[in-house]
Amino acid sequence: MFDIDADPLGWEEVVEETIRNRLQLNSIYGQDWYETKFKLVRTQPDRFTEWKIENGELFYYRPDYEKAIIDDEHPWKKVVKPDDVLTILRENHDTPQAGHLGKDKTYDRVRQSYYWPGISQDVKTYVQDCEICTKVKYNQNPLKGPLMTRPLQQSWAQLSIDTVVSQTRTKKGNSNVVVVQELYTKYIELFPIRHRTGKLIAKVLDTVFDR
Repeated sequence: MFDIDADPLGWEEVVEETIRNRLQLNSIYGQDWYETKFKLVRTQPDRFTEWKIENGELFYYRPDYEKAIIDDEHPWKKVVKPDDVLTILRENHDTPQAGHLGKDKTYDRVRQSYYWPGISQDVKTYVQDCEICTKVKYNQNPLKGPLMTRPLQQSWAQLSIDTVVSQTRTKKGNSNVVVVQELYTKYIELFPIRHRTGKLIAKVLDTVFDR
């Protein structure tokens, strides 16, 4: 007969460790990536213009393009260290202030302030594994109306506007393009810009509409 001292993990710790392992399996993000990127940004800031180090923390320039025209005050997102990802997810989903929102709204909430590689997949995995959300889950996919085409009667009545990102920069430092298409004639114009910010995109649209 042997006396064995056992210190089993509590249920909450088991759940936390399981989720942490799931996140690690789904994400390419790791400590090596963070440390390597931090070192590169510190030693080669002119090469990594969309990254910066402030007060010993890494930040990435990633404005919310869907809301950029209205609010572009916080385009720099803090890059979360791998060990802190689970804490950030918990704060933005489990707390009373977060309210156990779905994966899309939780993702919108997280990306307002933070960034890390694989952030979208990690949010999706975390919300899917949330025990409380599983118990009170309800249908969030209401019936949708049939798709309908809208006939165009004249040119410049409807425009399609999009942005394209390039992996390289021009001599003028531009690496993004605003694409404006007039849908009646299919006429297309391209406007190169340095960053996809609300101010720059709005300036391009002013140029188009003021003609």
